[in-house]
Amino acid sequence: VCPQRAGAEAAGIFGAALSVYDAVNYAVQRKLYFEPLDYGMVKQILSPLFAAHGALRAVDLAFMGRNFSFSARRHWRTNTTHPNYSEPILLLQSNFSDCFDRLGEPGCLSAVPGRDQPWFTVGSALPAGQESESIGRAGYTSVKRSALGSAFRWLDGPRIVPRDQNTSVFAGGRISPEGDLVQAAVTWEPGYSLVFRSTFPGTSASLSVVGRATVRIDGLAAGGVLSDATWLGAGGAICIVDRHGVLVAAASSGDLLFVQAGTGRVRFRRLWELDAAWARSMQGHDFSASGLQHLDAENFHIVVAPLPGRGMEQFRAVVAAEREAFVDLEMTSLLGRGMIMIALPYPAALTALLVWWGFLQYKRRKALKRIRPASPEDCESEVGQRPSMYATFAQRAQRAQHKGPARRGAGGSSAALSMVGKRGATICG
Repeated sequence: VCPQRAGAEAAGIFGAALSVYDAVNYAVQRKLYFEPLDYGMVKQILSPLFAAHGALRAVDLAFMGRNFSFSARRHWRTNTTHPNYSEPILLLQSNFSDCFDRLGEPGCLSAVPGRDQPWFTVGSALPAGQESESIGRAGYTSVKRSALGSAFRWLDGPRIVPRDQNTSVFAGGRISPEGDLVQAAVTWEPGYSLVFRSTFPGTSASLSVVGRATVRIDGLAAGGVLSDATWLGAGGAICIVDRHGVLVAAASSGDLLFVQAGTGRVRFRRLWELDAAWARSMQGHDFSASGLQHLDAENFHIVVAPLPGRGMEQFRAVVAAEREAFVDLEMTSLLGRGMIMIALPYPAALTALLVWWGFLQYKRRKALKRIRPASPEDCESEVGQRPSMYATFAQRAQRAQHKGPARRGAGGSSAALSMVGKRGATICG
């Protein structure tokens, strides 16, 4: 299991919040969005983002220098053509006085204004010196410009948010045909928020938009990215934490929450509070390093990897795998077939070599002339049958006697040769 794979999946979800910052900041700096109360431009900026990123849950915009705010969420409505099918739409709300005329009854925001919420205080403290810099098209798309990084930051820790289908507008309930109030069920899920600030050009930082983009994190567990019992073992796990060690995503949603003893308050669990032997050995400083870390604890190998991409320094992917021996039947079978394929040519080549060597020996032995001793009767009979040949041998022997001592055989008689058959020779003496 590669921690970078889980980290890349998580970075894709968190990247939806960064896309909101990039789109809003680009529209403001390019003066496409210059009037804060431009409802149409706000919809044009946010609608493609909600359509492209399913993990994007909500976007809140408030302004330094103006006393109103926007809230955009995905809402599911029943299709008029197909009643059993729900389609997502962008629900834009505002607390400005003309919200009913411009956005209809659901468009009026009755929640606490963005300026009065803690995230606005955090976002307004971000530096915003962009109005003093000339940002051209080429400069904006460069790594240096697109990471004016101090203009955005992640909030400290995840939070619990309601699901899209049960927004605050429609979660109050409905009236049944009998006249009774039927309360809607509100389903909760974990979310993480990014706050950002962008100053309108030419205002000397007196007018800025401060935004909060919230993403849903439950898609990691639902997609099976955090589950791999085959390779991790029964006690292994994959999870996403922030730089404080707080659990952001896990295979089981129940592992995310922790009930404090005595008070009964519910908060997000820290990694070392998991009921796992390997998790209890982790500490807060294990998540502060910027590079890849390898740890060993309780017969587990633990890898802590930072998420890749711009603005992902807040998060880490943690993978814990058992170090016990295991057998992968599929790989074992493949290894056995591979060993057979590797060893098979050797006996085949040896057999072919032996056959070839035996054939060469057969040809050599077949080419040899057979030589055997013969009796005097055989020699006389042979000489009588072929006088001309042995007459020639006799003449040669006489000439040899004139030149030197004649060779004698073992019995003292001259040697005579007689050819017997096509292949063999007979020695006569």
